[in-house]
Amino acid sequence: MSTRIELVSFVLRTSIGRPLKAIALRRGGKLLFLRLQRMARQRVVNRLAAAVSEAWMVGAMVDRAMNLYPAYAQEFPFLARVPAQRFAEAVAEVMVSSGPRAGPTPAAKRFVGHARDRLSVIMGRVVERFIPDMPQMQALMQQARAAVRAAGKGWGEPVLVSGCRTLDKQRELGDWLIISRHADGRVWVISFIESKSHDTIDGLIPGGGKAQAAAGQHLWDIARARSEGFTYSVTQGSMVVEYRVPADKVLSEPMPPPSWRKPGSMYTRLVAVAPRPLKAGELKRLGAAGLDVEHWDWPVDPRQLLRMVQRIHADLIPLIDLPP
Repeated sequence: MSTRIELVSFVLRTSIGRPLKAIALRRGGKLLFLRLQRMARQRVVNRLAAAVSEAWMVGAMVDRAMNLYPAYAQEFPFLARVPAQRFAEAVAEVMVSSGPRAGPTPAAKRFVGHARDRLSVIMGRVVERFIPDMPQMQALMQQARAAVRAAGKGWGEPVLVSGCRTLDKQRELGDWLIISRHADGRVWVISFIESKSHDTIDGLIPGGGKAQAAAGQHLWDIARARSEGFTYSVTQGSMVVEYRVPADKVLSEPMPPPSWRKPGSMYTRLVAVAPRPLKAGELKRLGAAGLDVEHWDWPVDPRQLLRMVQRIHADLIPLIDLPP
């Protein structure tokens, strides 16, 4: 079953979608979308039409990206280390993450503009998959083991995890985390690692009006982990085990500048994997906020990544020309 059919089927299984099941059976997915657009007088049905429209678009992009993946991997060998399904889903997510959710061609044109502005996010997503194998990560893991030994009895071996979310599963925390679990249930977040592109690196720097922008992403992630708790998963043998960490069991104190550090403190190291070093003004703002962020260079040539993103743009933007 294609991704598009699965997504449309999910919408139809909801309470709002059940009355429309007969239409789906008679007309099929594409005609279902056209029919729902004509039924848009009812607000609730209009919302469903928008959901089906977005699902259709996401599915089309995932299918197309999966089909193009072998050619991309041949032209850009570094991509072979990123699983095809994960690559396709990341591309679709970025392409559909902003702009109107449904609409005729004028809205679709606005959508294309938003997507083009955000395509560089894909570069950060690809780099994210290289982080575990970076020499800097191997060194950081060795240092984490030494820190755990120095912290005393009860602390488990540090592990590198991704996909961490708040307990309600609504918000993601970091790209990669190094954590250690104590026998009493406490979890020390030893490091937060974020993968950033040229266009998103400024999200790490405190400043701006919104809460996350004012704090910077590292500090915002730590605040959420300490106030809401989080979940993480580890592979044990042939099983994936999920752990839930209540907020009162989270130990995460952001690493301050050297002159602010206290001996024996269990800090959380903050790492940014980005295509450029932090600028003097950015480092000054981080220091004023009491943060010390380490920079690791991208493990992939940014020019090659840019070429790949340009190919993705050319191949997938035509799919956003929605039917009227």
